[in-house]
Formats: sequence, C-alpha cells, structure tokens
Amino acid sequence: MFAKLTKTFKLLTVIFKKKTNGLIFLLCIILSLALFAIPFIVRERSESINATLSVSFSAVSTVLTAATFVIAYLLYEKLSLDRRIMDKQADVVLQLVDFLKGKTFIAKSDGYAYFIRPAIHQLDDSITLPKYSINSEKVLVINSENYDIFFGALTPLMRSYWMPAEIKEKLNFLEFRLYRKSNSIERSELSERYINFAFGHGVKEFDSLLVLPETTMASFISDLKSLVQTIEQWIQERSSIPVELRLWEPI
Repeated sequence: MFAKLTKTFKLLTVIFKKKTNGLIFLLCIILSLALFAIPFIVRERSESINATLSVSFSAVSTVLTAATFVIAYLLYEKLSLDRRIMDKQADVVLQLVDFLKGKTFIAKSDGYAYFIRPAIHQLDDSITLPKYSINSEKVLVINSENYDIFFGALTPLMRSYWMPAEIKEKLNFLEFRLYRKSNSIERSELSERYINFAFGHGVKEFDSLLVLPETTMASFISDLKSLVQTIEQWIQERSSIPVELRLWEPI
C-alpha cells in the first residue's frame, strides 16, 4: 500500500509543474482524503477501527490506482511528443553535419591562400599561418555567384524550425545580413583592406564581388569554431554513443 502511495506521489510530482496537471494532482489529493474520511464518518459504533481503516485504505488504493493509469497516460503522451521532436531535431542537426563535413573555405590575399575547414584543431592553428596577423582583420569579399550557391544549399537547414535554438543562433554568422555589391575594387585596395573569400570553390577575384563589412577572416574563424563546438556538445549531451564527427574529412 505504502509502496503504491510513494510511486503515485512521484508520478504526480513530475506532472505537477503544468497547470492542468496540477489541478489533477489537487483533485486526487482531495478525493483521496475524502474517501479516507468517509468510512469514519458513516461507520457504526459496533464497527472496529481496524475494519474502518481497511475500508478507507481500500478506497484510497482504488483512487490512486486509477490516478496512476491517468498520469501514466498523460506522461506517455508528453514523452511521445518529446521523442518525436528530438528525432526531428537530431535529423536536421545530422544533415547540417553532413553539409559542413569536408567543406573548405578559401581566403586569398597578398599571394597567400588560407584553407579553412570546420575542425577545431585546424581553426586553432590558424594563428600560426603565414601573415595571419596581417590578413586576419581584413574584411571578406566574396563572388556573388559563389555566395548564392552556398547559401542556397544552407538556407533550408538554417530556416528549419526543427533546428535547435542554440545551434541556430551559432549559424547566424553565416547569414550575412549586411553587404554591398562592388565591381570596382582596385587590386591595391583589395590587397590592403580586403581578403578574397570563397565557399569551397575557386576564388574569383574581380567578378561581381560582395563586400561583407561586418565579417573579417578572424571573426569568421572564431564563429565557425563556436558553431562546431556547439554542434559537438549538442550531440554528445543527447547520445550515449561516442561520435567523432571529423568534419575536416570529405564525405
């Protein structure tokens, strides 16, 4: 009897957080107390206390058994929906992993080419690359066709309402909200202030460039590292199976 009371109380506590479920909890308590008290109110003097207690506990036990089934059903419905949402989120996160896997971002300036891949150890090593301190603060410029191809493929994932909020927030840096078109950047100005950038394709230096005034090579590398770390953490927290993404390797 007491084991059943304990089990039911735990179930009630789990669902008490919601208003509707809290009402069910309160009704169960009131009904149990009422059914426990009624046998004492209507009992005859000749009836023993033990017999009355037995009837009271039987009535309460019946109510708690019924309440347990109701609560279990409510929890099943909630957990079932949670499971479906988690499956959808996992699917879209793994699609993002497949999209990023093997991607190479290319930056060129002053005769140097930097190959940036979504791997934390490689991103950390960027500061050791030749002339990185000089080129890292230059503003990115990108060919408009290259821009459209990359974002055309990425947009459905970024816009997906299944994408976990913490990862979607980290993806924002890839959605360049401020840019200007320029077909007239001089070679000297390009070398001095800008760094030519491409998403996995050949860099076209003077062909319909988009200037990304809020994004430098250093900020891009930092944001890409933060995105990779967030994806890895999200997967590790929700999977009991160790997963090594190895995003720098091609699919």
